[in-house]
Amino acid sequence: MNKKLSDQINLREAAEQLVSDTPEAELVHRSVEELLHELQVHQVELDMQNNELRRTYDILEKSHNRYAQLYDFSPVGFIVLNPEEKITELNLTTATLLGIERKKLLAQRFSRWVAPQDSDRWYLFFTNIIKQERRSTIELTLKDFNNKELPVQLICMWIDSMLHITLIDSSKIKQIEISSAFELISINDADRKLMKKMQKDSLNLLQNIIIAERKQIEKIRTDSLTRLQNISSSLPGVIYQYRLRPDGSSCFPYASAAMLDLYHLSPKEVEEDASKAYDLVHPEDLEKFKMSVQESARNLSPWYHEYRIKFNDGTVRWLSGSSVPQREADGSIVWHGFSADITQRKHIENTLHLDNVVLNAISQGVLVATTDQNITWVNDAFLSITGYTRADILGHNCRLLQGERSDQATIQQMRQALKTLSPFSGEILNYRKDGSIFWNELNISPVFDQQGQLTNFISTCRDISERKELEEKL
Repeated sequence: MNKKLSDQINLREAAEQLVSDTPEAELVHRSVEELLHELQVHQVELDMQNNELRRTYDILEKSHNRYAQLYDFSPVGFIVLNPEEKITELNLTTATLLGIERKKLLAQRFSRWVAPQDSDRWYLFFTNIIKQERRSTIELTLKDFNNKELPVQLICMWIDSMLHITLIDSSKIKQIEISSAFELISINDADRKLMKKMQKDSLNLLQNIIIAERKQIEKIRTDSLTRLQNISSSLPGVIYQYRLRPDGSSCFPYASAAMLDLYHLSPKEVEEDASKAYDLVHPEDLEKFKMSVQESARNLSPWYHEYRIKFNDGTVRWLSGSSVPQREADGSIVWHGFSADITQRKHIENTLHLDNVVLNAISQGVLVATTDQNITWVNDAFLSITGYTRADILGHNCRLLQGERSDQATIQQMRQALKTLSPFSGEILNYRKDGSIFWNELNISPVFDQQGQLTNFISTCRDISERKELEEKL
């Protein structure tokens, strides 16, 4: 029987004991009481488990707090540098030694605080250690915030593309050595070796704890970046970060993989210089494109623009871009945004515009209505024939043109055709907005989608009053 099962049995026995101290032989065995007893036992079990969970949580929280205090208030400093030698992490001890707030040290190059006489040695040391994964030690002189020199010993280890440094104040080590010299005389060699081993083991343990914590944080960051990349790769466009530098040059520090589909440029090609992307903007759109970017930079206003790009083979694409700018400490403007291909949408818009121009140019009135015969669109000729404006007529039912002298038999024929989704052709007496009447040569056709579902009715009308008058005279 394993330990977990044994613990559960002991827990249940303790719960039963808390429920009742009465011997089992004296209990009255009835089904309802047995169920009640069982429920009470489970309740006590849950209470005991909850108490144990709360106790375990308190222990974990205290352990975490002790670790945080140990890290920040350790007698030695801890620093983490990235491959560009910039500080990404440090404890409070390091900031105190340099006399600077911790947040002001982040993203600073470590070499900024190295004394001039040791800068070359530090550069060579840093260059060499990033090529190997073994622990190395170097003694340097640093400068604090007040330019006071501070001799230190750095114990360095390159792990997972980051340099982990333990920083020890050499001046304090020497003071401790001097003050403890007389005490050390009385300590034999075996004791001295044991003390050094204990000190080394403690330092290694602390470093291992910190390294493990950093690895966990790095794993979380990597997982988050992977999820972001997966999301961005599935979007129908490119997610980007665009930087305009104070000298007028620009780049895309980040662009998703869709950059290659949209611009035929890989993200790497525009990471330092965006000029290749600018070169693709259509010559007729380039000036407006630049002006829109400059206005957004000047006012820090959201940017949205539709523009064309033209490839060397003559292919032209329509793109839309939208982003939000922010000003950086060095004066640069950085936009975070999204661009997509809208070529198909533009073709549809152009086609609709052309259709609208054509329909407005013909002399016959054209009307488009919903399946409920409510008017959604009319051309200029229809307005001229009826005397209505678009504001008067859009959204109203087509019966708006009928009146008391309209032939009811013709109206019934028209309704029957609409009901059976059949075309209708006929002549009917209709009314203009001013109440005057006119003879209308009317044609109505149903419109179906690709699935055969009714979507609209389209109607053409023509004023044939003069012809009807001539027919009456003849």
